[in-house]
Amino acid sequence: MGQINCVTCRKCGYHAETREFFGMGGFVSMMRLKERLRSGEIDNPEALKLLEDQRLLFGYSAYLCTECKEFRTVDLPVGVENIEPLPYGRARCDYVFPFGKPHCEKCGKEMIYIPNIRSSKVKCPKCGGDLKARVCGIFD
Repeated sequence: MGQINCVTCRKCGYHAETREFFGMGGFVSMMRLKERLRSGEIDNPEALKLLEDQRLLFGYSAYLCTECKEFRTVDLPVGVENIEPLPYGRARCDYVFPFGKPHCEKCGKEMIYIPNIRSSKVKCPKCGGDLKARVCGIFD
């Protein structure tokens, strides 16, 4: 199951909901993508290698449009490379975009990937204030 994140600015009240991971629909899409990559219907050697190494995550992710100053959810495969385990079960890694980075549907500008929308390091895109962030639901 995927999760829905709610973020609200403590200063200006900006509110957004984003989705992470994938539900059953995303799982089915991942299987179809895997079949299309392996059959050669989709020619993307980088994505195929990530998929074979089990490093391709297919699901919803949070992005920021710096032009519109809004968080958005995009369903685009994101790859994970150079995984370095850290203490307390955490890991550091690099994110790669074998299908390119998404562009905002409103303004067309390339968006910035946000690996953890609930991090205290993520600030309000409107005013720069602190965000109250939590998981507020699940989706399938």
